[in-house]
Amino acid sequence: MKTRNIITILICYFAYAAIYIARLNLTAASPALKDLGMITEQQLGILGAAFSILFAVGRFVNGTLTDRIHPRFMITAGLVLCGLANVLIGFLPPFAAMVFLWAVNAFAQSMLWSAILVVVSAVYPPDIAKRLAPIMVTSVAFGNVISIIFNSYLIKTYGVIFAFIIPGAITLVLAVFSFLALYKLPVKKADSKSHLSIFTIFKDDEFRLILIPTILHGIVKENITIWMALFIVNRYAFSWLNSSIYYLLFVPLIGFVGRMVYTPVFNLCGHNEHKAAITGFVVTILSSVILCVNVNNMYADVFLMGIIYAAISISNTTFLSIYPLQYAKTGNIASVSGILDLFTYGGGSIGSLIFGYSVKSLGYNTIFITFAAASVISIAFLVIIFRRQKPQTI
Repeated sequence: MKTRNIITILICYFAYAAIYIARLNLTAASPALKDLGMITEQQLGILGAAFSILFAVGRFVNGTLTDRIHPRFMITAGLVLCGLANVLIGFLPPFAAMVFLWAVNAFAQSMLWSAILVVVSAVYPPDIAKRLAPIMVTSVAFGNVISIIFNSYLIKTYGVIFAFIIPGAITLVLAVFSFLALYKLPVKKADSKSHLSIFTIFKDDEFRLILIPTILHGIVKENITIWMALFIVNRYAFSWLNSSIYYLLFVPLIGFVGRMVYTPVFNLCGHNEHKAAITGFVVTILSSVILCVNVNNMYADVFLMGIIYAAISISNTTFLSIYPLQYAKTGNIASVSGILDLFTYGGGSIGSLIFGYSVKSLGYNTIFITFAAASVISIAFLVIIFRRQKPQTI
């Protein structure tokens, strides 16, 4: 049983990492698609916004469904749809069709995370589940690292279409493994007597307060990866497929470190998850302010973007991994996770649209100024929250 549990968790880990390969392929492909005349900065912003909106809506809908539907169905169906959408995008359809397929990809990917949290809580007792959740989140940064290496290799060696076709095929294969691994997984259905309605969840004062920093951190988290490639290419006139790829690999790599250090940071903050999130925002502010000063040093800029990604990953772990687990007894882990992701990607979509139209006329500093402002406001709300509520522990 122990071996099977480990295999189940590993498959879930790699499945979630794989969808990031099938998400950040657009980041790797965007300079090449722009050179081919297939997308502009504004259209990239539209694609980013479409993904964030559909992912946000999907996280809310699918999170609620996952409280009552076996996670096997959600994970498998999500991987299948994600795979098919990416393969079809690989045929480079007209932009309107690309937006539709990218939106399908977003909705498909939104089916996984809540279901994975349910799997973790079903496989392990609460104390171990809370320690395992931050580790599972590292699949995001792991997927980012692999995505940049793998998709850039595919683009450079075989062409831009394979950055969509191959990741799509990988997710389809993982769909089969996920279905088999989760086929007989015992999962308790939500008890209708203890299960909280969406209305009841929103009545909680702390929950309403935490939605604000959740939205604002989404602006940072989703857009640092979308815009990092074009930022380096345009500021330093580097070829994405040559020198800049090795430097930008640092951004998700240090993000992986940010996910891994959550527990040590949490401990240093006196087991207060809100203070851990504030720590991430403080570092984001400092790094964003420095990035606004053009020191004409690509190494420094890449390092600072990596620090932002690592810092916001710490805040993200509090909102989307630790906080929902406190709803385990009422069977609302998936729905709460879905709601918080809805607001996270809602913030991401707002940022994508704004940056898509502001970058060309006002420059890339608008992104970093916005990151800093969002972080300041988030800190203010988190201070209110942790003064009111007893902190959660893991």
